[in-house]
Amino acid sequence: MEMSADGVLEAVIINGDRRTVLMVRERWRVDDEWWRHSISREYVEVVLDDGRRLALFHDLLTGEWFRQRG
Repeated sequence: MEMSADGVLEAVIINGDRRTVLMVRERWRVDDEWWRHSISREYVEVVLDDGRRLALFHDLLTGEWFRQRG
């Protein structure tokens, strides 16, 4: 993931190709499972410059970004 200086998601790398994020369509947060293992994630659904939509999440506990599979 590539972020701007002010923390805005600008691009993602998919199979070695850089794709620009044109728009964030939706954003939501999940905080759950406190009784087992804490989960704190911010999800975003983005539209890329090739028209694809992706759901990504930022693990707020580790700072890592992931692509949502499913």
